[in-house]
Amino acid sequence: MTITSNIDVAALKTSGTSPQEWLDRLAVPEAGDVVVKFRGEPGVGVGERFTKKLFLGVEKRGVEGLGGLCFWQVKNLGAEGSGSGTGGSNEEDSRDESIKLWLREWDPHVSLLYSDIEIDEAKRKELEDVVLQSGITFDGYGDLSGWSGGMLWLVDTSKPISEWKPLAERKLVGKEEDVY
Repeated sequence: MTITSNIDVAALKTSGTSPQEWLDRLAVPEAGDVVVKFRGEPGVGVGERFTKKLFLGVEKRGVEGLGGLCFWQVKNLGAEGSGSGTGGSNEEDSRDESIKLWLREWDPHVSLLYSDIEIDEAKRKELEDVVLQSGITFDGYGDLSGWSGGMLWLVDTSKPISEWKPLAERKLVGKEEDVY
């Protein structure tokens, strides 16, 4: 699942901070507070973007804390204090308002296919049937309706896909609850 994008990896490298150090310093919720739950609509969705051609929608409720914090810290990458929100209430109000605006547009999802191919409704339905036959559910119940916790990976996606690899990894820690 993509949490946020447009991280300036070059700025990280020139700042004297390694990608791993930066990822380790991010303020993130505990694992049990990050709940990825597939939404019923659209089931298996078809998008226009290459990186969102075929996807499963994710309910915002369980991931907005992680998404909002990561968005804010990426937006402030390189800013004094790294956007940590250590200022007074005006800074916190500005951060909160910026995150609220971003969350309105954010569409969390799990990509199933990166491609430029066209997928019509008949093919989408056929692919959705394959996903459902695998045991994945969109009703929020069962072992394959989502997950709690997980890992963050920082990946430089400015290169060809064949060269994508994690620059840094971080496991979300804290109490992971069985939410399903």
